[in-house]
Amino acid sequence: MIDFLRGTLAAVDADSIVVDVGGVGYRVYCPAPERFRRAGEEAVRVYTHLHVKEDEWVLYGFPQLPERALFRQLLAVTGVGPKLALSILGSAPYGEIAAAIADENVALLTRLPGVGKKTAQRLIVELKDKVEVPWAEMGPDGERLAVWDDASEGSLPGGVWREVAAALQSLGYKEAEIRPIVRELAQDAKGGEMSPDEALRRALQRIDTYRRAR
Repeated sequence: MIDFLRGTLAAVDADSIVVDVGGVGYRVYCPAPERFRRAGEEAVRVYTHLHVKEDEWVLYGFPQLPERALFRQLLAVTGVGPKLALSILGSAPYGEIAAAIADENVALLTRLPGVGKKTAQRLIVELKDKVEVPWAEMGPDGERLAVWDDASEGSLPGGVWREVAAALQSLGYKEAEIRPIVRELAQDAKGGEMSPDEALRRALQRIDTYRRAR
């Protein structure tokens, strides 16, 4: 079994990368291949999963071990194959997906490509007690306060938006619901100044809009 590859990034394509390991090029299919292209770094480490079929062996790869673990858990769900699992992981940070499953957030899961209501319900039923959500902060009673993938593009924006996220958490909203909305609003603002009260008001309006659309 190939547990990981470490070598030179030879190519980055739409759905895969090629890793040159000692002169041998390994094609590895992965979510968001561009994540492996890092300025000033020639060597990459890819944690792999080997999927064996009758007519071919296919390597799937991930920059982090927890992401690979979630990929393998997704494969164990009825009706979920490698292509759908890869599509799911390529559409949102793995921590956000794990949190949505753990919190039984059907609305968020059905926003992922290829995931309908039935598939979302299967993900919850089969995985909600198995997924590991990478919590970085815990409240005094053990409640979940913040979820992080690592210092990646999936983390929450800073400044006023962290304050908004904390305020929403104190109001009882779940992390899986807060995170995508806060990121969307921060992107809409495009760095423009906004008071915490205004930002919170907009976040509450966005949450209400999504809930009404369910």
